[in-house]
Amino acid sequence: TGAQQAEVLLEMSCDKLCLRTMLVSYTDSAGNRQRCSQSGYAVKIFLPMSSTDVEVSFSVVGGGMVCKVDREDPKAPWVRDADGRGIPEKFFYTSCAQHIQYFIRGPSLHSWV
Repeated sequence: TGAQQAEVLLEMSCDKLCLRTMLVSYTDSAGNRQRCSQSGYAVKIFLPMSSTDVEVSFSVVGGGMVCKVDREDPKAPWVRDADGRGIPEKFFYTSCAQHIQYFIRGPSLHSWV
């Protein structure tokens, strides 16, 4: 029986309209940049607790990007750049809580967190 190393759990759940991918990059304890991804309707990615500079983004399998919405507005309108295009949703953490959950909704060309 060895000691179990603490891990960070990043969890993505989706509606069943389309498959999504969660893409994660982070810096490991040796200072190396690592990348991993998982696709599905319910995905879990485990990272070492020592992970830093964690970036989480999402895409749709066979579709578009998962874009940012204004979560302060009850209608959750799209956040757009100066040219009117959707901005891909990305979450950044210098260090992570032990469990972070995301829920993705919408069709393949209009998904949001």
